[in-house]
Amino acid sequence: MNWQISAEGYTMTSFAITCCYLEQHDEIYKIFSEIGIQLLEDGIELIVVGNWTEPPDYPGFHAVVLPFLLSEQGRDYYNFYAASKLPMSIDADAEFAAIDQQWGPSAQGLEFNYFLQRAVAFWQTIFEILSPVAVLPWGVTAPVSRVMLRMAQIRQIPAYIIERGYLEDTVMLSASGQTALSPSTYAPDLVLKAKDLAYPKKDWERIKTYYSIKESDRYQQNNILISEDRLHQFANLNGPVFLYIGSNDRGSGLSFHHHALGEKNSPAFESSKEALEEVCVCLKRVYPDCTLIYKPHPATKFEIEADDLTIINASDVKLTQLIDYADVVINLSSGSQFHTILQEKPLVTLANSFLTGRSVAYEVHTLDDIETQLSLAVTRTGLEERLARGRALMVQLYDRYLYGTKPTTPTRLFTSDITEVIKRYKNYVPKKDQKFVNNIDEFRAFLDGSYSKNSWKYREDYLNSIIQIGHEERDELRRTNQNLREEADRLFEEQKQYAVQKATLSEEIEVLKRSLAESDGEHDARIQDLHTQRSTLESQLVLLNETLAAENDLAAERIRQADQNVAVAQAESAKLAADIEDLARQKAAEKEKLADEIDQLTKQHTGELAKLAEEIGELTKQHIVEITTLKQGFHDTLAEVNGRLMQTLEKYKELEQHAKNTDHILDMYRLGSPTQYAIWGTLRSKRP
Repeated sequence: MNWQISAEGYTMTSFAITCCYLEQHDEIYKIFSEIGIQLLEDGIELIVVGNWTEPPDYPGFHAVVLPFLLSEQGRDYYNFYAASKLPMSIDADAEFAAIDQQWGPSAQGLEFNYFLQRAVAFWQTIFEILSPVAVLPWGVTAPVSRVMLRMAQIRQIPAYIIERGYLEDTVMLSASGQTALSPSTYAPDLVLKAKDLAYPKKDWERIKTYYSIKESDRYQQNNILISEDRLHQFANLNGPVFLYIGSNDRGSGLSFHHHALGEKNSPAFESSKEALEEVCVCLKRVYPDCTLIYKPHPATKFEIEADDLTIINASDVKLTQLIDYADVVINLSSGSQFHTILQEKPLVTLANSFLTGRSVAYEVHTLDDIETQLSLAVTRTGLEERLARGRALMVQLYDRYLYGTKPTTPTRLFTSDITEVIKRYKNYVPKKDQKFVNNIDEFRAFLDGSYSKNSWKYREDYLNSIIQIGHEERDELRRTNQNLREEADRLFEEQKQYAVQKATLSEEIEVLKRSLAESDGEHDARIQDLHTQRSTLESQLVLLNETLAAENDLAAERIRQADQNVAVAQAESAKLAADIEDLARQKAAEKEKLADEIDQLTKQHTGELAKLAEEIGELTKQHIVEITTLKQGFHDTLAEVNGRLMQTLEKYKELEQHAKNTDHILDMYRLGSPTQYAIWGTLRSKRP
């Protein structure tokens, strides 16, 4: 143990105490280191309690190794005396016993309870010595966390539960509890309604971008990419594909069933395996051809098989990659639920969580809800509005309730703000005197292993504590004796009153007996009539019961047939929805193919049009030349014809003149001798 402040400096030193039973290499200890370093600047030392084999080697806090179970702590430190007797509530012993039995063997009996009491005495002494300014237990399900919270509650010490945020690189504080009692669940201003769907888009994009490139550093050995030899298995999954993400049963409080440990997690299930088995029963009935992928939590591993159902155990596969393959995600309660909002997948919840009651997930509260909510998730009913609510919720969480553990985390608050919360209570601690310094020296010696339980000082203090406890017990017995005497006197007075009442009642009974004897005859006749009526009514009742039984059987048969019809209708509806989706994809593919063909034909037609235009141009030129040639030929022919016509006309004129001359000669012959007239006729007939 490396104490950096001297004994003289303890009068100026305060302490904050926390516990964490995660492995020594977990990232949470880096966060404790940062918080502790900042607290030291204000004179507050941070003490972290755990059960590591080798304590985490980080600056800024003192690592104190203690057993995980309270009974084991009491066994190791049973001689540790308590300076005073704290007024524990009536449920405290039951709570400590239940939490110890939940995590360890189911121990009982006098020895177990004795060591629990010694562990409580040990922690009373620790709190009296350190007088911590604040308590920061990691979660509320570990035994030491419960003791710290009880001690802080009794001593009026500020206590905050610290736990992982919903996604990587975040933590959160709560004054009430984890999971169902975390700020994101019970804060009134985060109960989202329809009018709250608006949110700053740039804030959402900042969150989404951060986690789209962020590689998960939680449970790295169980969060690796799908190997090449398994890719074919995930590439050919039968639909719909359901992904079941397991929870940390004890770490989340899911498996806690004792009344002293709370009953706020799941009203229907007590383990991740039990919930998955019920999901399998429903899937075999409604979606027998589906594929179920399940990823158990590393802290709650299990195997499951189901006949007639395709099941894949993906315990070591990267979570975000599995969500990509899934059509529907199923979970009890874990931070993985927010990945479904980032990756826009429908989520079915089987337990109370930070999303309960906000219409973000498809919520299951009883066994009868499973089939209905799975069907709604498969058909994505109202999914867009649910995702919008989820995005609005995440934006508010990252703005108000989550603390970033890295400078680039998209939160408004960071771990440095946690230290500011603790520093506020520095002056709440009582004034530190020399007794406080001596106690700190003893505690330091105890932690360093040099404290001797056989020292004279220890024996003296131990005897004084026993004597003090004896005096307290004697005074308690005296008070109890006085109370018993007062109770006895009260009972004696009540006994006298009861004797008087008894005598009065005896007289009234005698009067009633005499009155009864006088009316026996009437009563016998009346009783006989009543017996007759009873027999008649019994016969009618038997007949009515038989009729009701027949009607009940008929109604049950109708209900069974109706259930079968509903199941068939739901199956047909789901199949029809799948067929419609397939047809839509087919039509989209055909439309895309047709568009490509139209583009190709358009390009081809454009080329052909250009070529045709070019050919038309050439033909036009040739046509013009031919027309010009024909026109010239026509004019030449016309001129030639006109020339010939003129020649013919000239010749005709000559012939006509010749004819006139001939007619004159013929007339002369006609008027002459018959011989001349014959010559004229011959010439006349030969006239053209």
